[in-house]
Amino acid sequence: MDNDFLEEMLEILEPYVSTEEGSGSNEGAVYGNYIEWPDLENLEDDQLNQLAAYFDIDSDKYSEDELLELLREKGVPEGTSYEHDADFPDGAKYYS
Repeated sequence: MDNDFLEEMLEILEPYVSTEEGSGSNEGAVYGNYIEWPDLENLEDDQLNQLAAYFDIDSDKYSEDELLELLREKGVPEGTSYEHDADFPDGAKYYS
């Protein structure tokens, strides 16, 4: 995915970003950051409106389920992304 797109998604979705660290015999090891992207069903109306505007979607023409499906088709991230994944925004990386 395009880094600029992912940076925009960080701004709109405001996901949880944290650092993955080792435990036990690997205590103190840092593996990098991870992002917990929100499920689209759990977004606030304002966030859905921002996403619709970002993609030039007239949200009034679609039911909420249809809008969510369109957003998934556009590649809006959900779930967990790790720093070593290809689709991780540069601005959220622990290791630059």
